[in-house]
Amino acid sequence: MSTKKPGFFRRNAGTILKGALIVGALALAGASSSDSDSEDLTEGQELDLSNALDSARWSFDEEIESAYANGDTITFYLSDGETEYVNFHYDGGTWSAYSFGSEAVSSAVDSILSELN
Repeated sequence: MSTKKPGFFRRNAGTILKGALIVGALALAGASSSDSDSEDLTEGQELDLSNALDSARWSFDEEIESAYANGDTITFYLSDGETEYVNFHYDGGTWSAYSFGSEAVSSAVDSILSELN
């Protein structure tokens, strides 16, 4: 009578199970971690952002042909054909945004933040 050796999975079941548990725990930790900057704005906050854009629009540089708010993002269309996107964040009663593009857009973002804060 011949005795068959256990297969790879049977011999390494403990190691495989431990590895699967570690990978699962890491995936769960990554999925459950939340960053307040990535949270969506409420409808009221989106309306506030849109209203602030409308209020500040008169002070924009001539280089900005138009600007539109959608969700937490304002899209700026410039006279040179470029488009710049700026994300706005609301955390604990304070609005913030960072513009790394043209000086005209940076100035417009400052005006919008002045309206919001």
